[in-house]
Amino acid sequence: MEENNRNFESEMEIDIKELIEKLLNRKWLIISITFLFVLTAGILSFFVLPPVYEAGTTIMVTQGDRKVQNSTQSGNIEGMVDNLYSLPVMTINTYIRQITTQEVLDATVKELSLKDLGYSGGTLRSMISASAVKDTNLIEIRVKNTNPLLAQDIANEVSKQTVIFVSENNQSQLAKSIVFLDDQIGKVQDELAGLRQEMNYLEQQSRNSQYLLAERDSKTKDLINFKSQLSQAKVEYDQALQGKESLESRLNLTNPESPDYQEIRIQLVSQTTRAAELEGKISSLQSVIGTMDKEVANLQKEYSEKNQEYEVVRNKLDSLENTESVLVDKRLQTQITQSVNLGETSLQMISKATQPTSPVSPKKMLNMAIAGVLGLMISVMLVFLLEIFDNTVKTPEDVAKYLGLPVLGAIPAYRDLKLEKGDEEDEENI
Repeated sequence: MEENNRNFESEMEIDIKELIEKLLNRKWLIISITFLFVLTAGILSFFVLPPVYEAGTTIMVTQGDRKVQNSTQSGNIEGMVDNLYSLPVMTINTYIRQITTQEVLDATVKELSLKDLGYSGGTLRSMISASAVKDTNLIEIRVKNTNPLLAQDIANEVSKQTVIFVSENNQSQLAKSIVFLDDQIGKVQDELAGLRQEMNYLEQQSRNSQYLLAERDSKTKDLINFKSQLSQAKVEYDQALQGKESLESRLNLTNPESPDYQEIRIQLVSQTTRAAELEGKISSLQSVIGTMDKEVANLQKEYSEKNQEYEVVRNKLDSLENTESVLVDKRLQTQITQSVNLGETSLQMISKATQPTSPVSPKKMLNMAIAGVLGLMISVMLVFLLEIFDNTVKTPEDVAKYLGLPVLGAIPAYRDLKLEKGDEEDEENI
């Protein structure tokens, strides 16, 4: 086992040596190809590729618009109006995308007269890059061009046109919001006028809800009074009946010839009359109470209907008045926001581009280094391919290795002998 491992390691060592020898045998090919690649990259970098300059500017993003719009959000109506007709939330990425919009690029081309130089919005887009500075609200705009002055002008103009574009979009959105709010305010006011007329009609009716309420309360008060009288009359009637029964018992127990008999008889007649009067009064009160109960019930029903109708109109009126107030306040806020011009306050150019003095590309030394590495890799690969496809036998070792036959002797090439002989004669002449 150990012997096999030693043989394997020996073979690997021999293979690595052979690879190195093959590379060394063709070292001039490797050096030539690598040098050719480096030379080509150097020529392209120094003499063919034009130098490219980069100019940059910085924009700061603020979010003052949300402070103005969210300061009075309260309730469902306010939230709905704000959500539908307020400026959208502008994130850093949104601003970055707006920098390379066709409108901004076309305006830049127009302002700098770049069309005469063969530039368009599409060609500018490939020259411009924008990115957010990490953990800040800053945006960097970078422009690459072979003309350093033009790169500076484009960077500054793109920043300027971006601010204008955002401002115009905001102004357009706010103008649409004002038109919409004016239209809604007009509709609400028209509906309010109709509801107020209906409210006045309900209040001016002879039997309006307030009159019915007062009449019901008055009838209810009288009804309570009559019921109290009825209760008192029933108590007195019960007492009269008890007194009558007591007198009848005494009268039955008294001697008719006794002086008290006549007096008890007179009291009995009086008590009977009193009971009859109270019974009549109770019957009358019950009749009146029954009638008044119906009247109160009818008044309550009529009042409920009138009051429900009144409350429906009143609730609609209150809701529309609240809506009108919200719309008017929102319109005032929108006008204030429009006058502030949030396009300019939300974007500020804090650093203008300056004319670059040194190019950012081509990176000559880097290009040559990359070309050198690439040439070295390709040349080594080419050497390996040449060795793989070379099936000729060149040395005695190749015979022993590939044919498995012992080498008995070697015959020198005639050309080599002649050269060697010529060398010896030269040495003798010298």
